Amino acid sequence: MGGTYIQSRIVSRLLRFLWRCLDDSFEVLTSEIGLYMGVGHNRACDIALFEKVQLVEISET
Repeated sequence: MGGTYIQSRIVSRLLRFLWRCLDDSFEVLTSEIGLYMGVGHNRACDIALFEKVQLVEISET
């Protein structure tokens, strides 16, 4: 589902702020990224902030 104009502006401003404040050990992911947190526990995030060492990519099969 698409976001509203105001939602898009808020996300853009938050991203600018985060990129200025965080060092390279963090990854900022956007665009309603899907997160798998266990069986039956899936989430969609407008902005997700992770330490790079915690990221695990799950490929679709």
